[in-house]
Amino acid sequence: NLGCYGSLNTAEDLLDARVEMDRLQLGYLSDLIPGISGIGGTVSGDLRLSGPPGEPDITADGTRLDDATLHVDYTGVTYHLDGPLSIDSQRISLDNVSLSDGERGSGRVSGGLAHNKLKNMKAAMQLDFSDMLVFDIDDVSEDVYGHVAADGTIHLSGPLDDLAISCNARNAGGSDIHVLLKSGTVSSTNLLTFKQPQVWEDPYERMLRGLRTNRTKTNNIDIKVHLEPDQEMEINLDLDRSNGNAVTARGEGAVDVAIAPVKNETSVTGDYNISSGNVHFSALGIATRDFAIKDGSSLKFNGDIQDSDLDIDASYVTKTSLANLIADTTSVSTRRTVECGINISDKMRN
Repeated sequence: NLGCYGSLNTAEDLLDARVEMDRLQLGYLSDLIPGISGIGGTVSGDLRLSGPPGEPDITADGTRLDDATLHVDYTGVTYHLDGPLSIDSQRISLDNVSLSDGERGSGRVSGGLAHNKLKNMKAAMQLDFSDMLVFDIDDVSEDVYGHVAADGTIHLSGPLDDLAISCNARNAGGSDIHVLLKSGTVSSTNLLTFKQPQVWEDPYERMLRGLRTNRTKTNNIDIKVHLEPDQEMEINLDLDRSNGNAVTARGEGAVDVAIAPVKNETSVTGDYNISSGNVHFSALGIATRDFAIKDGSSLKFNGDIQDSDLDIDASYVTKTSLANLIADTTSVSTRRTVECGINISDKMRN
């Protein structure tokens, strides 16, 4: 509910009003930030607006978020926020607001949005989190899908139509990520879809007008992630999905991901040292074997994920007769232990 009370002095063009928000739906803010959807939950509290109607001074009392939600389109994660807000003519502050992913992760949000009487919004926020989902894509048709939970910190900075997001995180355990390897030239795809803001005919609209993104300007968002995977994170490379050929690996390393959705650009750099795992190999569907990856194998990311370098050695050990390979059957009358080796090297796209 939203109640507005007060007066407007038309002779001097001065406003003196009180806005009472009682679990006001946050869906009014939909499409405010590019790449963010599913905004929900409520906000409650009292606002006081005084001065010129176009640029009123603002104060707030008892303002808080209740089960506010937002969905990050690129990562597939929906976050929940609860806690108090402070609002004045220069800043919207999140006073240690609680953060969760709706499952096991938790964290806190500090900082807020700087503004000039609800115009020229700029973010300066920090999110500290533990065991939080940071990637949650189930669609196996995507080039990259899986689930990653992490401990770390996220910083949001800059104008809302040119937002920069940086994340420094370490795997929190139980994570898995799948990368589909392609052959030939890889074409770029849209990572985010930007919707045009809707126009709401509501008394609340005038206060929000300064928040809305200029429709003639292209919204931009840049995401940078530094991730340190460990033995608890499983990386899967789908070499040939039709035949089931794949690499499953565990190891350690440091990987940097840079995403510029408006430019359709994604860059992955860093090194991942493999200590265990297996190569599932199928020969025309006739023979299928799992080769154990040897410690010392590696992945080197060079920018385009498909240009990453593979250097994987794996072996399969079995007992078999060598009679078909050696003419002297007297020396091969019994089954012997045989180690078969496989090496995967060169670019992912090959």
